Amino acid sequence: MLERTILLWVSPEYDHFFNRVALGDEHLVRTVFDVAPESLLSLEFRQVLKIAPLVPHYSFSKLKVREYISERDPLEVYDKNAFNVYGDNCKHWKLPGQNVDAFNSLDVTSFDHFVIDLLREFEINLNRIGAKLFITFPGLQEASFLNQREAIKKVERELEGAGFLVLGTPERYIMPDSLLFDTPYHLVKKGVDLRTSLLVEDLKNSLHSHVLNPKLVFWKG
Repeated sequence: MLERTILLWVSPEYDHFFNRVALGDEHLVRTVFDVAPESLLSLEFRQVLKIAPLVPHYSFSKLKVREYISERDPLEVYDKNAFNVYGDNCKHWKLPGQNVDAFNSLDVTSFDHFVIDLLREFEINLNRIGAKLFITFPGLQEASFLNQREAIKKVERELEGAGFLVLGTPERYIMPDSLLFDTPYHLVKKGVDLRTSLLVEDLKNSLHSHVLNPKLVFWKG
């Protein structure tokens, strides 16, 4: 029987490494209280501390009438049915892009090293089942990249310094405005195809360096 190596790659957005964002924000509050209240018991203590100050604002928001009126996305690009069988958000692929404002800079001093620890723990668990973890960079609007260059380079240095298998460089995944849909990270179909081709190329190059027999590899993304 031929052995297969399972490959997984993670592509965190850059702000996940700063300002304790990885511990949760308003989206986590709403997920816990509106969708799965039982999940509150699954949160780490530091996550509870992070979202606790957001609970009063969430509570008062329930006094607003619009909270009980459906605010469906008119284009339904973020609807649960907007995803294909591969998990791609594809509903907008045939729609034209919009004008997208650039992200502001990130505070480099707010880098969260615990995110590196979480990725390391994830990698250790994968290695136990014979899988390999790769870290790749997200496709990001050029203007946003320039605003956050210092923080992005900090992320790159920390990932490489921690010994992760890193695919490509942040600069390689800079995307022009013509490939954006509605946020600095959200790409139209041409942008998706470009980023996919870059990722495939980086994976192939890395496989020759880190996997003895690429032909026996099972890719899982």
